[in-house]
Amino acid sequence: MHNDPLSQRDDQYFDNPYRAPKSLQVPADTEGHSAPVTWPLTYASSTTPLTGVVLPGFLGCVLVAFGLIMFVVHLMFLNGGQMAMHLSTTMPIIGGVFSLMGAWSNNKAIREVRLWPQGIELIGKTSQTIPWQHIHDVRVADSTNPGTMMQKVITLAGADNEPVGKITGVFKRHGDMLSQIRGMAGITENPAGEKRAVSAAGKKKGRRTALITGVGTLLMGTAGIFLPLQAYWRHEANQLMASSAVAGTGTVTNKLIAPNGRTRRIHYSVTGTDGTVETHNVEVTREFYDSIHFGDSVAIRYVPDRPDISELVVGQVFEDDITDTPMALLLMGIFGIAATCFMLPIMVLSWKGYDVDFNKGRFKIVPLE
Repeated sequence: MHNDPLSQRDDQYFDNPYRAPKSLQVPADTEGHSAPVTWPLTYASSTTPLTGVVLPGFLGCVLVAFGLIMFVVHLMFLNGGQMAMHLSTTMPIIGGVFSLMGAWSNNKAIREVRLWPQGIELIGKTSQTIPWQHIHDVRVADSTNPGTMMQKVITLAGADNEPVGKITGVFKRHGDMLSQIRGMAGITENPAGEKRAVSAAGKKKGRRTALITGVGTLLMGTAGIFLPLQAYWRHEANQLMASSAVAGTGTVTNKLIAPNGRTRRIHYSVTGTDGTVETHNVEVTREFYDSIHFGDSVAIRYVPDRPDISELVVGQVFEDDITDTPMALLLMGIFGIAATCFMLPIMVLSWKGYDVDFNKGRFKIVPLE
């Protein structure tokens, strides 16, 4: 419902928000009391171009560059295991991308909000003036940009429930600004339990979010299934090697050097008691690599009825990586299942145009803006 609280509004100033009768008053608080004001009511963003754009952008570039450099270093010179590689490459790159996304969002954010008797003026890279009678709803939601997740987005909706303007950025007097906007537009918050309709823009945004979330859900679900199975297979192999392994020989079928010029691997075949032949691909030391040739026999330990379980007696390089243990694989699988259970309902809600808002310790389903 849209009511005009400014009974003294003078329409002769409507088309020029920079001229305002000083006698006009606006609600000064939520109880309806009014007080003389000096126009316009101004709310400035607490984020400056330096702190909101330059520094996050610079930090993002540094983190991405560091991650890429460390990836090359790991590929060419180091062999510190998967955990060390991801901590020094994947994590900095993800953090850098998020920082760049935050800088990009802050660069487009509103720098100043001015409230006039005739409408609201949003000043950013471009300015926009919206008459109060064009605003029929004011909605608040969390930012969906990973780089500005802690920020709130105020959406000004028209009579058709579609956005006519958005206020993004960080404002110190956010609550007061929101209250003044609602008061001057003559809008009250929705009664408890009243369901707001989803706008076309919200549905479109929700479909994009659902597709992205769906890809993440699929990846996490796959990890949640595959990693526990791999943990079981790894545990079973360790048990069989400890209880049933015997000495034997394998045949070298291939020799490989990785692109980094350091890592050396060989393929060797093992024949089981039932005639089944399994090929193993293992990393070996440089000395062992140089000492063998195609077709040579190598000493191995293997499980006779499970030729897929085998290891070299000498020369094999075993990775000392905590993420490659059965327990670590199981824990990562449990995390994947938990993430899938969390992301799946989020994906469904997003597809329908809704989001989950967490405010003051309470979760609430709200339409996407």
